[in-house]
Amino acid sequence: MSAILMKNITKVYRSGFFKENIVQALNDFSIRVAPGQVFGVLGPNGAGKSTAIKILLGLIYPTSGIAYVFDKDVADWRARNSIGYVPEHPMLYGYLTGWEFLSLSSRLHSLPSKERKKRIAEVLEWVEMSKASRMLIRQYSKGMMQRIVLAQALVSQPQLLILDEPTSGLDPIGRVKIREIIQREKRKNTTILFCTHIISDAEMLCDELVVLANGSVVCSGSLNALLSSNSSRQTVCFSGVEQAQLSSSPVPCELLAEKNDILEVSVEEKNSSSFLAFLLSKKADIKKLEPSVQNLEAVFFKAVLGDKSVHEKQ
Repeated sequence: MSAILMKNITKVYRSGFFKENIVQALNDFSIRVAPGQVFGVLGPNGAGKSTAIKILLGLIYPTSGIAYVFDKDVADWRARNSIGYVPEHPMLYGYLTGWEFLSLSSRLHSLPSKERKKRIAEVLEWVEMSKASRMLIRQYSKGMMQRIVLAQALVSQPQLLILDEPTSGLDPIGRVKIREIIQREKRKNTTILFCTHIISDAEMLCDELVVLANGSVVCSGSLNALLSSNSSRQTVCFSGVEQAQLSSSPVPCELLAEKNDILEVSVEEKNSSSFLAFLLSKKADIKKLEPSVQNLEAVFFKAVLGDKSVHEKQ
């Protein structure tokens, strides 16, 4: 069973008096999310992330393709029983207190009255909003607003948590708090769909992700696979050769670390064979050869802009 299955989703909007203007928000978009996984959808503003979420929530329908949540068609209202949702721009009832808002949310989810008070107190403590729960929502800061919205998504104990830019616009402390809550849910085996344009958050939280650009998937896979497969360098670990001898290497190399007479060196992938031949000629003991791991920002720029040098020049 998949927590989320979206297959060949295309969404086309038409505008203008005669509906002559066509905007393709998603183009052949496909993802499969396993239960308990934190799955990231990373992309710049306007890439199609929010459109994908709206289709999952049944707020809009795809032009073509299929979408399921825990094997239920998203057109079936019962598919949404298992979902907690944090929108990018929450519009809340400012005249309610945080407690009243969560009480309303728990009633909408048909939470039994005997469990309601205990559950609300529990999620308020998780998001560190217990003391502010009796304040009016219109008095909340941006960070407090994000945390109370996350609390309402958690109050129903969802199997699937959908987060649309949950850390956008927050200060560093607010972002850390939201990330801690997401990591707590991850440890509880909640499935999380995390849509963001903040690369560092995706790198820190996601098990697997797709990168979206102009409505299309430009790369996808596990975080480790993406960081390795997009590298054009190799890391070599060896002993038996002194650092001073590297100056006679026939190809450029970069010393990364030296520990217990073991050197760790980075070389361009195209030069790795020549460098290995050089090491063998020096009777080196080669301990490891693997693709160099780069950060997600480099992968993102290469995938979206098609030019790794854009990142390197920054």
